[in-house]
Amino acid sequence: MSTVEKSSYEVLYSSAIVIPSKVGEVANIASRLTAFKAIYQMVEKSAAIPWWVIGILHSLEASQNFKTHLHNGDDLKSRTIHAPSGRPKAPPKNGHAYEWVESAIDAVSKRQTPLEWTLSKALEFLERYNGLGYRFAGINTPYLWSYTQHYTRGKYGSDGIFDPMLKSNQTGAAAILKALEAQGKIPAFVA
Repeated sequence: MSTVEKSSYEVLYSSAIVIPSKVGEVANIASRLTAFKAIYQMVEKSAAIPWWVIGILHSLEASQNFKTHLHNGDDLKSRTIHAPSGRPKAPPKNGHAYEWVESAIDAVSKRQTPLEWTLSKALEFLERYNGLGYRFAGINTPYLWSYTQHYTRGKYGSDGIFDPMLKSNQTGAAAILKALEAQGKIPAFVA
């Protein structure tokens, strides 16, 4: 990519506006996310993924619930049941239930990470975490763009089943990033 050319992520992000009726909800998510920064930084130290990316994943995959796996929101009392199932492979360190940080490190440690966490690389990482299936459906993924004007409808109701009429009722990663920027919790991305 030349210095003049912008990625599609940057183009969408620079024009993304959080839907006015969702601004308060997204701001609350971002505030809760930053309240847990120290926990997310424990994962960051091990996985070399920024704390705010971990926090966004935690919001999207587990509604910021520390009693569930970052992989997919399944209960920490056992390995994951839903995709990806059977994670973590190692038994819990304490012998009876997984600790959130232990499981979160497992969730992100095998993923290919960029050398530099630019806006484009962060959004691509987040999209790949959820999967690229929305590209085949011809829509912007709600995982990134829900609660902005760049997403209206179309959703995988369950793994592998796309419904063009279903609408996501969850904020997207870009909306959370916008709120974190607005709150001064992360440096502003120049897109």
